Amino acid sequence: MIQTANKRLIDLGPEAIASVDPFGAIGTKPTNGKASAKTYPLLPDRDAGGLVDSLYDAQQRKKSAEASEKAIKLDLGLRARIFHRGISSGKAGEPPSSIEVKSESGRACKVSLKNFYPKVNADDQDKIGGLLSVFGDEETLFNFMRRRTDLKISIDKIPDDRMGGIANILVKIFSASTEELNEMHDVLEMFTPQGPGCLDAIDRSTILVPNEGFHAIRHRELSMSQNTQLDDVLPCTVSVGQVK
Repeated sequence: MIQTANKRLIDLGPEAIASVDPFGAIGTKPTNGKASAKTYPLLPDRDAGGLVDSLYDAQQRKKSAEASEKAIKLDLGLRARIFHRGISSGKAGEPPSSIEVKSESGRACKVSLKNFYPKVNADDQDKIGGLLSVFGDEETLFNFMRRRTDLKISIDKIPDDRMGGIANILVKIFSASTEELNEMHDVLEMFTPQGPGCLDAIDRSTILVPNEGFHAIRHRELSMSQNTQLDDVLPCTVSVGQVK
């Protein structure tokens, strides 16, 4: 019979979350080395060489301006996040989606705190440990988040002579009822692959993701101190709009 993993993992820790995985037999892919640099024909034009220097200077000015803008946006985002946390923690209802910032000159911009959080890899011990510090125990953690395994199939890595068979099997699997899947599983349990296979066509990733309604619930149910910790471990996406 096919068994689904319970959302609550016993003795939860970074290793436990990564290890309880029905697709654990699928390995990781080897990384390829970098290709050597190529050489190209050289343009014999001294004026064009001067343009290269001018372009370099322009690019450096652009980089400097972009770095300055990025630093200012980070500062604005941090200030808005702290203010948002203060007016939202422990409050019922949806937290405000944006904070407005105005200057003495009358200019203004909007800082949006989006209901979007980064994925947490199940083998990221620092992140998992940080989340456990915020929520206190595994049961509370899984009231807010869930474990998810994603599979990605690279079609170009499946040999042509197996493509049709694999596609046919996948269609049947995803079209089957629970009872039919259990029957398929019982049959496959008696089958021993002889290989060679193409497991490198499957890429597996196991992550933790927020449950539905996480953004509002975390502000409503967590304390100010917990929300501060959570912002350090798993911050929501912050974007700073154009100044008007």
